[in-house]
Amino acid sequence: MPNVCYLVDGEERRVSDLYVVGQVEGVRAGGSFAWEFTDERETRIDLAFNDERAMISTIFVTMDVEHGIAADPAAEIPAFVEFGLSIPSPVDLEWAQSELIDLGRIVVILEAGSVMWDEPGLYNVLEDGAFFGPVAADDTVTFPMLSPSDQELLAPSPLTLAELEEPPKEPIPLERDQG
Repeated sequence: MPNVCYLVDGEERRVSDLYVVGQVEGVRAGGSFAWEFTDERETRIDLAFNDERAMISTIFVTMDVEHGIAADPAAEIPAFVEFGLSIPSPVDLEWAQSELIDLGRIVVILEAGSVMWDEPGLYNVLEDGAFFGPVAADDTVTFPMLSPSDQELLAPSPLTLAELEEPPKEPIPLERDQG
């Protein structure tokens, strides 16, 4: 969450890089992926978008930002952000764009970069896409993709925008496992 900070080895670390509220403006094709498994390892195979061998395809979502909070208080909140989502292949881009636009206002909690794509400036939705949620008319937010146990621990539903946007709390001390 944007207001959660940990203290690790004396250094403050935020859970996310960017929290934004806004609306989806568009969707474009990313890549697709399959995996080969052997007894010793798992190998990712990068494929063209919607390749018939693909298990997962990625879409890149452009969002018009209404407002947000950055992990770095000095950072400027961008007018638009782009983030990736990984979903089962094949993906109908027109359908995906229509569905995402029809959500209206959404909250997305983002981290910079991803192991699934290597494109500068492209964000990843925290918890494998789970911190992506619609904003109701009363400004409450749910994250329907969170597992029930994660929802109870990380984001008891529904949360309000005001709760999500509270000033940062005192850092929670964590110690690294020395084992």
